[in-house]
Amino acid sequence: MSIGTPSGLNWSFRHLTVTAPASQFNAWAGTLGTMMGSYKINERWAQAYVAQGQQRLREMQKQTSAMVARNAQEIRQTMQAAYDERQKSMDYIDYQRTNYIRGQQDWISSMEGGTVYRTDNWGTKNTTTGEYREGKAYDYYHYQGNNPKYNEQMQAVDSRALWERHIQGR
Repeated sequence: MSIGTPSGLNWSFRHLTVTAPASQFNAWAGTLGTMMGSYKINERWAQAYVAQGQQRLREMQKQTSAMVARNAQEIRQTMQAAYDERQKSMDYIDYQRTNYIRGQQDWISSMEGGTVYRTDNWGTKNTTTGEYREGKAYDYYHYQGNNPKYNEQMQAVDSRALWERHIQGR
């Protein structure tokens, strides 16, 4: 026998076996046939069974919907993070290219708490105070990173990490 839901989403198959000793089977066959023919499914049980299946289906649909929404959100976040990372990389590459084209180099003074100095074709400028030193020792081609005010070898901004920490947000 098979029991199915009205929507056709859930089926249950049951098997009943009737046995008798071979010597008595023919005598009992009529009674066993009547018994098997009188079998009926309990309608309340069948309705409860169907209702439970429908409730479980609704729960599974909610769970699936929540998983799909969560996965979509994670995919959006991953894609946005990848896009943001590409943008940062492009901004840093643009910074390097622009400085090269302009003949500029940025330097970080640790003695002055991360102050940025910028060299160009004519000299070196403290980007915080605006102080400017002109001349051959301070121009882009000859400048070696010596701080004009303190006895310090400044660090060239030659990595993305330094650029992000000192230049990007300005």
